[in-house]
Amino acid sequence: LKQCVRLGAQGYCFQFDDPPIIFETILAVAHGRICIPYIDINKVNDTPLAQLTVRERELLAVLSDGWTNLQIATRTGISENTVKYHLKNLYDKLDVRNRAMAVALYSSEKRRAPKSPFG
Repeated sequence: LKQCVRLGAQGYCFQFDDPPIIFETILAVAHGRICIPYIDINKVNDTPLAQLTVRERELLAVLSDGWTNLQIATRTGISENTVKYHLKNLYDKLDVRNRAMAVALYSSEKRRAPKSPFG
């Protein structure tokens, strides 16, 4: 739902809402009103990446560069098992099953992020 609002949705109904509720929602949106069930508006612009720790974001960045677990462990001074632990937490938070899905989500979010005028 947050992603729908972030992308500009003005109205939202649930699949099992009664037809009169669906009709009223359509009418409200047609008249320029916003008709969306309660969500925390402060979290609308949060991306899935916002919930990651600094270490998890660093790992995701090097994953997108094609680093292996062993390369990450060697270059960061942590064990390969610790890398795997961090990656499992990262996958759980992003609701993805593997490295490829995490990198695809990361790439997608990077493309959508507003560009800084400072580079």
